Amino acid sequence: MDSKISLLKKLTKLTGAMYLSDLKTMAYATIRTELHDIDPQKYTLFQWKDAAKYLTGNDVDLDTVKGIYEYLLTY
Repeated sequence: MDSKISLLKKLTKLTGAMYLSDLKTMAYATIRTELHDIDPQKYTLFQWKDAAKYLTGNDVDLDTVKGIYEYLLTY
C-alpha cells in the first residue's frame, strides 16, 4: 500500500490540478488517462471507494480494488 500519499492526492498531482477540488470540475477523460498510470494494488479498498464516491458522486457497491478500478476506467 502507498502510505505516503492518498489516491486522491496522487490523482491531483498526476492531472496537474492545483487543488483536490479541481478534480470535480476537470474533464473526466483527463482523470481516466492518469488512472492508467496507477497501480491499483498500491491503494486500499477504502481509498478506491472514497475516490469513486468523490469523482463520480456515486456510492460504488463493489468489494474489490480491481472492480472499482475498472468501474472508474469505464465511467
